Amino acid sequence: MDSDDSSSSYVIGRAGKRARCEEEEEEEEEEEEEEEEEDDDDGELATDRLSHLPKPLIYQILSLLDTKSAVQTCVLSRMWRCAWKYVPVLSFRRDSFEQYSSFQMYVEEVLSLRFPESVCTVSYIDNERLAERRESLFVKVVRYALSHGAQHLDMDLNNKSGVFKSCCVSDLFGMVSNCDLRTLKLQRVKIEIGFDASGFRMLTDLNLEQCPLVSEVDGEVDPFSGFPCLKNLVLTECIHSDFVFREDKRSFKISGPQLLTLELDCLMAMRMEICAPKLEFFKVGHDLQFLNFANLSIPSLVHAHLRLCDGEPSREDTKKQILQRLISMFQGFNNATSLKLDYQTVQVLSNIDFEFLERQPSPFTKLKSLIVEAISIPHALLDYLLKGSSSMKPNVEYGYGQCVC
Repeated sequence: MDSDDSSSSYVIGRAGKRARCEEEEEEEEEEEEEEEEEDDDDGELATDRLSHLPKPLIYQILSLLDTKSAVQTCVLSRMWRCAWKYVPVLSFRRDSFEQYSSFQMYVEEVLSLRFPESVCTVSYIDNERLAERRESLFVKVVRYALSHGAQHLDMDLNNKSGVFKSCCVSDLFGMVSNCDLRTLKLQRVKIEIGFDASGFRMLTDLNLEQCPLVSEVDGEVDPFSGFPCLKNLVLTECIHSDFVFREDKRSFKISGPQLLTLELDCLMAMRMEICAPKLEFFKVGHDLQFLNFANLSIPSLVHAHLRLCDGEPSREDTKKQILQRLISMFQGFNNATSLKLDYQTVQVLSNIDFEFLERQPSPFTKLKSLIVEAISIPHALLDYLLKGSSSMKPNVEYGYGQCVC
């Protein structure tokens, strides 16, 4: 396949030809000619060594490259000519091509020429502005990955002008009856909540970044309950549709019987519930004004990491409401033995009403370690966090930062 940009003007699967000498050496330069022949012999010996590497090692080396580079590397040796067709890792990057048509043609030819071997990991990064031009290509890559036993799938559809809207990934995944997928990472893809996830019973790791979570059904919203083996969940800058339209009707629930780690970074939802009986690590990064946990059922929590920012609400009743929500969240952390507060969180908590806080019992009855990413912390706040511990005095570690007292 010849692409239309010079950086990709090569044919998949063909070995490159050595450049011919521009002119023959004269007879009187026999000595130089002999030296060149010796160099050629050394080059052929090096190539021969590459050719006799074990095939699994060759595939492992090529797996470290993106697919375009892996194909280009195969021109180094005749024995490597078709090696890229066996590599269990596929990595497609739109930014490696000047023209989108070249990228599309390249991806389709790789999928058609590759031997019908199983794949382990498929990565797809497409930053094309016109989303409608890549929908069918995206669908082909996902279907190929799932139909060839992929265990790890990473899809980034950043078109630099908004979220990819022309393809509903939920409908695409809903057509899968059974797959071997273990880890799934989606970036900037619209996801309709409520699709059939029964084909993803092996999924253990799910990472969603800047993904609109759209739900049109009435009642409780519990998008991850269909993944019974899910152990690690990361949601970064995801927005639930109820938050956009300010519909204070349903709670956004995260339930997982096997969930061990949960990271929520700026998850926008009107109300949140978490029901994870085995959860051990919980990281929360959020704007304090939009932090609203209606219920936290995490009895096995060990490590809690808090990263808050404050939008400075103006009305006093709003401040009290936010403070009450914060106290409610702390109560949900009551089983944690380790609590970490970053520098910005210490600054936010330093501005709260300590008189109200002093009247509240500390929920941290099992706390053994408090990590503060600041030089100091207000005594009233420190007392609230530590006074509930029934064991020996918790260990307090201070990091680097500015004094906040």
